[in-house]
Amino acid sequence: MYAAYKTQEPPDIDRHTFVLKSFENEIPDGKEQYDQELNSFASILHAGNDPNIVSFFGSFKHGDTFNTILEYANGGTLEDLMQRKDPPKTPEDLYELWGALSRLLQGLVTLHNLKFPSEDGEGFM
Repeated sequence: MYAAYKTQEPPDIDRHTFVLKSFENEIPDGKEQYDQELNSFASILHAGNDPNIVSFFGSFKHGDTFNTILEYANGGTLEDLMQRKDPPKTPEDLYELWGALSRLLQGLVTLHNLKFPSEDGEGFM
């Protein structure tokens, strides 16, 4: 399990804003989840970045915490979106909804089709 903190959106979002995702070693499977996330991002980088998945900028260990640095996606959660948007009423609204769903599905397809580094370090499986 990783530590996630929900905070208010920073007032000045720019290209220097990022997310620090921390996995604590004391939490059961924390290190394994961190390693799995690193392998996933390595596979995404190997395949070519997907614009529908947040970018990975790096990782580091500090004490008993394993950390990844990710692109900040300021759209909020799907639940947040559903609460602040009215249901689609016009053809333009439907077009926007289906476009967003299509991008979401493209990102999921990318994740589903990931090829992970082989355990011997020789390529991807």
